[in-house]
Amino acid sequence: MVILAKYGEDTTWSTGLSERCGVDIRTYQSKNRSSSFYVPNFGGEAGKYLTAILDLYDDPPPYTLFIHAHNTSWHNEIPASEYICSNTWRNNDVKSDTNIMRGFEKKNFVQFPSTRTIRVVKGKKGKIDAVFIADKEKRKWFATNNLRARVSIAMRVNRLNLNVAYYDSECCSQFAISSGSMRRRSKQFYTRMKRWTMSKGDSIKSNKGTQKPTVEKVKGLEPLWALIFDVVPTKFVSKLGGGSFAKEVAKAKAAGRG
Repeated sequence: MVILAKYGEDTTWSTGLSERCGVDIRTYQSKNRSSSFYVPNFGGEAGKYLTAILDLYDDPPPYTLFIHAHNTSWHNEIPASEYICSNTWRNNDVKSDTNIMRGFEKKNFVQFPSTRTIRVVKGKKGKIDAVFIADKEKRKWFATNNLRARVSIAMRVNRLNLNVAYYDSECCSQFAISSGSMRRRSKQFYTRMKRWTMSKGDSIKSNKGTQKPTVEKVKGLEPLWALIFDVVPTKFVSKLGGGSFAKEVAKAKAAGRG
């Protein structure tokens, strides 16, 4: 199944894909209250994803792809229509992410290819030391204190733990999960997370006001979906040594950017 998270995007590009590519497509949207799968416009795509997960939880499809409702975007490495019709996210033989913490099934979490990588670095006592972003074409990392703060809050509020020194994630919250990885967490976990995701106001003090949709708050979830499903992305480092990236972290912290 494919879950499209939609606000006002044109989704005519997905017409006919169900029959042509052998998938069910369900659009969760915040525009029309009278249409199917309406979700109030809070929490960005995360609110729609979590609503879909709770809807599917008791009888999930073998694989579910969660993506934005646009076919192309600056952050999409390939068109969504092309990816939907591929076997990359629904093939048991695909090289995908591995759960190294508990030894669960190996093929359970695959991220949609994006143009940007997010690197999350753990510090002492499990806290987040730094969050770096790199555009893949430029291959130059820069630290973002704003995103680090939002990732830290999202992890604390949703009780997520990081057991590696650092890991890389694709940007922008698009991924596929197996039925097993979807049900690894309880319904109560997703319900609690959805309540926080779709609550009014921001998670960080700002001048944005308390009644705005929580788009800013849920930005912290972008690199955390692997942890939400209790898996760790393929690109990770278990211990932070004295290599070049460690030096970059130290520089960013010294400059007040990490």
